[in-house]
Formats: sequence, C-alpha cells, structure tokens
Amino acid sequence: MKVAIYTTILGNVNKLIDPKFSQRYPLYCFTDGKLTYSKDWNIINVNDINIPLEVPGDRISLTRYFKLLPHIHFPDYDYTIWVDAAHWMIGDLSRYIPFEEDMLLFKHANTNCMYKELDDAIKYKRDNVDNIKRIYKHYEDLGVPKGLEVAGCSIIWRKNTKSCNDFNEFWWKEFVSVGSKRDQPIWAYCNWVKPVNKKFISGNQASNAVVTRRNPTSNHWLNY
Repeated sequence: MKVAIYTTILGNVNKLIDPKFSQRYPLYCFTDGKLTYSKDWNIINVNDINIPLEVPGDRISLTRYFKLLPHIHFPDYDYTIWVDAAHWMIGDLSRYIPFEEDMLLFKHANTNCMYKELDDAIKYKRDNVDNIKRIYKHYEDLGVPKGLEVAGCSIIWRKNTKSCNDFNEFWWKEFVSVGSKRDQPIWAYCNWVKPVNKKFISGNQASNAVVTRRNPTSNHWLNY
C-alpha cells in the first residue's frame, strides 16, 4: 500500500515543520525553491512542474492546485494525506488507513454553516471583502441553503478512487470558477451538489491525536 503525506509552502508564509512523531509513509512538500533540504521531507520544486494555464498565478490558488488535486500529483498512490503546513504532526497520520470511505476529515471547528464561514472570512480579512461578498451573493442566487455542513480542510485523508477524484476535480473547478481564495466554503457547496463519500473524524481539526497548531495569540502549540 502506497501512502503520500504532503503539504505546500510557497513564499515565506510558513516554516516547514518536521514531525514530532515519525511517520510510516513518505512526506512531500511542494515549494517554490526557497526550501532546498529537510531531514524528513522530500522537497518538490514547483518550478520544475508543468503548471496548467488554468491555474491562477497567485500563491493561494497555486497552493490549492496541489491541495485539491492529489490524484494528479500522486497518481500511483493508494491514499494521500494533506496536512496544512502550519500544523505539527504529533501522531501517526496513517492511523486511520485503510478506510471504507473516499475521504476522511474533521468538521470545521468554528461553524456548521457555509455562509458563516464566508462571514468569518470577511471579519478576519482572509480574502478581498468585495470578492467574498460577491461569492456570498452568487451562492444565495443559486439557492444554496444556510446550515450546510463545513469540513475543516486543513487535514484531509483521501483514497485514490474515481469517485473521490471526480469530487476533487469538481471542487477545483468550482474554486477557480468563482474566483475564491477560501476552499472550505467551496467544499461545502460541492458536497451539497455532489456529496462525497466521506466520514467526519471526531475531534478538533486544530488540535487532536495526530496534529496540533499554534495558538495565534500566545504562539504556543494548542493543548500541547
């Protein structure tokens, strides 16, 4: 069984963090050349990859290109595990493998509504405000209901199946089509239109048995 654990760091947004707990499967980091070596990570320079013209040229969209389409970047792997570069791996991420579903995720830690996630993106300036308002109205006009479940997409376990890959492609195309910089509300919409065979893992996406991340106010690792 082949499993790839991967992340992306473009620019100087995050520092590549070596895992506290050794992983059973290889780690890959897509980067733009500023990272050249890591003890635990296999470094993949995105400048050596033929990026399709459809991929917007900004850093966030390029990051999502790798995040949302693992079957393109790891076609020969049975499972992939995306982990946000801001997370520290404190447990074995492969502990949930194998699984019957196409996708495993945590529920969003702060909301169970796609529109609330968009409101928070405005509040915390996670994208251009006018752009988020345009996307908000776009989904309202489509009749998307309030209260759609939102996944915490900072860590995603995926099986390399046609159904999962079809969802990945749908997610990516919708992300590009609406011009978003936030993939979690787009995931909620796509799951409403074309539900993916998924399972939510109990726990908090930011701090659990396998990963934790820094508290933005204290800069300490959450619950660790």
